[in-house]
Amino acid sequence: MKPAHSFASTEEIADLMAHFEIGDAKPWTHAAHLTMAFWYLSRLDEAKATERIRSGILHYNECQGTANTDTSGYHETLTIFWIRVVAKFLKDADASWSELEVVNRLLHTYGGRSGLWREHYSFDLLRSGESRRKWLEPDRKDVGCQKKDVGCQMLDVG
Repeated sequence: MKPAHSFASTEEIADLMAHFEIGDAKPWTHAAHLTMAFWYLSRLDEAKATERIRSGILHYNECQGTANTDTSGYHETLTIFWIRVVAKFLKDADASWSELEVVNRLLHTYGGRSGLWREHYSFDLLRSGESRRKWLEPDRKDVGCQKKDVGCQMLDVG
């Protein structure tokens, strides 16, 4: 597992988010995606955070010249998958941890696991245009969620 990024201050996180929101965050890595999900999920209810994450990724891709199509750019199924992973992590986090400690522990746990989706999805399912446009249930290992319940519990993601 590749070592994960960590943040020295909440200001560093806020700076990443400011650059994300204007579409020029570099480099845009798996750790940056996790941090962005953490940022919104820790500040908004899950439905609003999900919408903000979705619209933010679409905007970021457009700013970077990445087309959001059935073959590139935004991917709804992967986005919801990772939102569920981060939401569960936040729910299970020790209440005594600082915001900085939570995000760094999140990155330590999942920053090197960008391929976690492979335990739940086949490549064929995730390469489909349909999986980019809407949430699709896993075809390998159930994530323990109801189809329309964004805030459900993830199973076996630790």
